[in-house]
Amino acid sequence: MAEIVFYEKPGCGNNTRQKALLAAAGHHVIARNLLTEPWIRVPVLFVLILALLKRLYNFNPLPHSVGSAIRNA
Repeated sequence: MAEIVFYEKPGCGNNTRQKALLAAAGHHVIARNLLTEPWIRVPVLFVLILALLKRLYNFNPLPHSVGSAIRNA
């Protein structure tokens, strides 16, 4: 299936359970330590900006019937 990079807090029981579920579903899980991962500012800001854009804009088009009702109002 998919290759998943999983950022975990080592020793966390929930993370262990989540990784096991992903592996059981056939995914290849690559575990990385969340606490020692060298985080840099640019990717974190990029992710936060994308999350903000998704909240501000609805990228899903309106169904045809709803869109025509709005245009005809």
